[in-house]
Amino acid sequence: MNKKLILIVLIVIGLCAASISFRARFRAEARNRAVELVIDWPDAQALANTSSKAVDGVLKELGQQGITTVAITEETLETLHGGGIVNYRRLGSHTILSFEPGFEGQEKRVIDALDHKTKLHITPQGPHQYLVDALWPQVNATPIGLDDDVVKTVKQSGLLIAPRLLNYTGSGRVYSVQPY
Repeated sequence: MNKKLILIVLIVIGLCAASISFRARFRAEARNRAVELVIDWPDAQALANTSSKAVDGVLKELGQQGITTVAITEETLETLHGGGIVNYRRLGSHTILSFEPGFEGQEKRVIDALDHKTKLHITPQGPHQYLVDALWPQVNATPIGLDDDVVKTVKQSGLLIAPRLLNYTGSGRVYSVQPY
């Protein structure tokens, strides 16, 4: 057989196989025409900061304009530190976590996360203070979940939540997850 003829036969076979695959893909996508528009929570906050509306008002307005979902990234101790909710100081090979008064919900959330996601010992040291048997760089990236206040604000605005959960060393373990 001629090399040109073999090449033409192989091209025809390839085109037939590709057309079968294309047809199946086209049918599947033709049935699913839904689109979801997502905004990140920090972007919604920034938008509220540049307007005269509160975040919940901005979210409701975005919902009327077609936004369906808000993406919320899981917080860490470092993000709470950046927000002024928790402070830390070193004590030998340990860390003292100090929570600002008025953030009891955050305090409980952090302690629960450290309890369930690490094998570290956490010892209360006084009001709003805990001794953690690790240095700050070892615990500051521990995921502590989504902020309940943010979740409530988004839900009250009638939008969906796309949680962006972080990976961490212990994530290979199985946990039960409570839906929002």
